[in-house]
Amino acid sequence: MLCNQKDAPAELGIYLACCKFYQKQFLEAKNIAEKCPKTSLCIRLMMNVSLALNDEKRILTFHSSLGSAMEDQLSLAGVNYMRMHYTDAIEVYTSVLASSPNLLGLNINMALCYARMDYPHVAYNLVKNYLRNYPNSPFAKNLLLSVLYRTITSK
Repeated sequence: MLCNQKDAPAELGIYLACCKFYQKQFLEAKNIAEKCPKTSLCIRLMMNVSLALNDEKRILTFHSSLGSAMEDQLSLAGVNYMRMHYTDAIEVYTSVLASSPNLLGLNINMALCYARMDYPHVAYNLVKNYLRNYPNSPFAKNLLLSVLYRTITSK
């Protein structure tokens, strides 16, 4: 196997673990990642693997190991969303968007959070902001219609 060769790149193991994660082979991803150097990518992966395996204790352990890098923060926001901690996810998305206003896709992520929290008007405005720059986005159009429907039927 390529990972066992002397001249194999050090990050090869974590890349393999990422592949296993995306193939939904979470235990294999965990076993491989545990043998890898604890880089920020490894910590993010292990936090997401722990989420997939419903290991709350390990999620919190890896959460405390995250840094302030944008990738770490976005991974944290994603995990918060998946755990239905929408307010926490919005806080992270807002801070990342403040430092990187060009990441307009975060408006969609925040809109999903607000929609889940039953604030369709806020979600609507965020999606409209995104659609001003990307008017042909099928996902954003679908989300906009979903939010509009929710607004109409909630009255």
